[in-house]
Amino acid sequence: MKVLVLHVNGLHLDYLGCYGNDWVQTPNLDRLAAEGVVFDQHIADCPRLSSRSSITGQYCFPSAAGQESKYEAPSPTAILEGHGVEPVVLDCQERSAEGILESLRKKLPRWANAERGLLWLDWPALAAPWEIPEEFLEQYFLANEGDEEAPTPCLDPPTGPVAQEDLERMQYTYAALVTAFDAQVGTILDMLTEDTWFILTGSCGLALGEHGYVGEHRAWLHEEIAHVPLIVRQPGAADPGLRINGLTQPVDLLPTIVDILGLPPVDAHGHNLLPLIRGEQEQVRKHACSGLALGYSVEWSIRTAGWALLLPLSTPPEDPPRGPQLFVKPDDRWEVNDVRQHHLELADEMEQTLRKNVDNLSLQ
Repeated sequence: MKVLVLHVNGLHLDYLGCYGNDWVQTPNLDRLAAEGVVFDQHIADCPRLSSRSSITGQYCFPSAAGQESKYEAPSPTAILEGHGVEPVVLDCQERSAEGILESLRKKLPRWANAERGLLWLDWPALAAPWEIPEEFLEQYFLANEGDEEAPTPCLDPPTGPVAQEDLERMQYTYAALVTAFDAQVGTILDMLTEDTWFILTGSCGLALGEHGYVGEHRAWLHEEIAHVPLIVRQPGAADPGLRINGLTQPVDLLPTIVDILGLPPVDAHGHNLLPLIRGEQEQVRKHACSGLALGYSVEWSIRTAGWALLLPLSTPPEDPPRGPQLFVKPDDRWEVNDVRQHHLELADEMEQTLRKNVDNLSLQ
């Protein structure tokens, strides 16, 4: 059995058809979702654009002071090699999509002939500045009848507050980027053999103006950066169109991959997700915790099926005060209506659970 993981940070769920979008063109991702299993509540644990906790199976939670966890995760490469599986990890951060696909074509034949194997593609994050082929930009920036010229794409929006007049241009530019990425996903899908598990996911979304800023500006753990995609296509496209509503996190990937490859369970913070796919369980955790530190901005959060609590721990001196916030899920998808004052007891209980889990780092 073989597993190919396409790991891409900065892929915003609101631009994918299988997560509710109806205007961005993503035929290959739509096909993948139709043939695979879509996880609807996949929550990042440390949503940095550079995060790779999903490959280690271990949380890398920041402390209240913003210090990164000193826990040293066991090497997944060593774990797999110890059982006779040779993992291939392609760190593609500094390479073009064309270069990545060419490397993949060269490596696939040898990998495809192996009895068991893991091929992990760490795709470049979909964060600005953006380089997008003209053919994809043209799909979103055509001049309307009567206009002298088409709107100009916003290829390099600055990190931080976004001007209202630039918001729509930026969002359409990002849509073109997602459509270009979708075409690359289609190329990869066409390369795969029938006995391959294909997993598309990421460890971080991307702020695109939902709360007034773009990119990694503040450690605000809202939906746009904390909620990330997870789509799993099984060999033979088994269980097509299945939706999983239980809370999952990137740390669950390693235990799941180990089971797919038929290896003994590993010591990890995450859970094996195959019982969810098989219908043997409805959930692997009651809540999902996240933590993020960006400079002076530090925040933790905890999410359940019906609520999201954001707990700011530190804010930059120049910012206005930011207190705990509580949102109703999934009704308030983009978390604009803070209802904490109406549910103080619940908010306090969730905060206590969050702090306890962070303290022991079990996060179960």
